Amino acid sequence: MIWELVTHLGDYWFVTIVAIGIWLRYERDGGPWPVVVVLGAIGLVTLLKITFAVPRPPGAETGGYAFPSGHALGATVAYGLLALEIGTRRAGLAAMAVITIVSSSRVAIGVHYPIDVAVGVGVGLAYLVIALAVVGRLKMADMRTDLAVLNGGIHE
Repeated sequence: MIWELVTHLGDYWFVTIVAIGIWLRYERDGGPWPVVVVLGAIGLVTLLKITFAVPRPPGAETGGYAFPSGHALGATVAYGLLALEIGTRRAGLAAMAVITIVSSSRVAIGVHYPIDVAVGVGVGLAYLVIALAVVGRLKMADMRTDLAVLNGGIHE
């Protein structure tokens, strides 16, 4: 079935590959921050799953906890980052489509309730905004340091 195939677009290994691709294509000079952001999202969802310990729906053929959906959260962060790096409306719409398809697939194959994926997407969006703000602050600090070095070591 198609749902079993598209759900892999949200697998942790797959979103990590997307992050590596973002780094190599768009952020080579900026460091591996996209990879760190995606790995941080995986860590966050793991912590949340352990904290809430919500069982999967009856009949789910996979282990672990259901809430929130790691596939939905990971897809939101990875494809959201990709869309922002590409920077076009089309990329944003494509990212929303992939996130929706991945999230829907998790419900369709019976491993999540709709609330699991809805919260996964919501937490993913919140995490992405915070992560980008932190990365932006770090980049600004690097620029100030670079300017100070160029200015003879005077940091204003």
